[in-house]
Amino acid sequence: MPSQPETRDIAATGRHLMATTHHPLGIDIGGSGIKGAPVDLTLGQFAKDRMRLDTPKVSSPDAVADLVVQIAEHFADDTGDSPIGVTLPAVVTNGVVRTAANIDSAWIGTDARKLLSDRLGRPVTVVLSWAQWAERLQRYYSHVEDLLWPDLIVVGGGVSRKAEKFLPLLHLRAPIVAAQLANSAGIVGAAWLASS
Repeated sequence: MPSQPETRDIAATGRHLMATTHHPLGIDIGGSGIKGAPVDLTLGQFAKDRMRLDTPKVSSPDAVADLVVQIAEHFADDTGDSPIGVTLPAVVTNGVVRTAANIDSAWIGTDARKLLSDRLGRPVTVVLSWAQWAERLQRYYSHVEDLLWPDLIVVGGGVSRKAEKFLPLLHLRAPIVAAQLANSAGIVGAAWLASS
């Protein structure tokens, strides 16, 4: 009689995950680069070295989707049919892009979740990720503080790699720190959300 597949309890969510060698794929779309990697959610780190492609000069939905497909195909053996999480440099509500900070304005109004799910043939989770230019950070974080009164602000993404250059220049009530995962935070977070 075949043995039953091993399951792992995930205490935080109360879910049971089947033990598998496949990992969810996280993709972080930025103004200068599109990065992706399969993520080992148990360890909170990449299961394979990430792949990075330059964001096209005309970063239209179709042009960016082509590169997302390329990354997904590159890691197909590692991810199988696992879920895919994608972050965009935009405000995203219910999968629909509402702003375009560092990507083509053609994204505004695009149902990114449907576009990418159709192109990839797999469920895709698209995350709200807001990228601001350095000179606007103070104003942005001041608004965050006024609205939410956070105890701590954690900054991730590519900008976190140079945290020592801009964090000391910000004057906020709450402490502000760089994410421990730094530039990997978008990929790891997107993969985690897709699997939640």
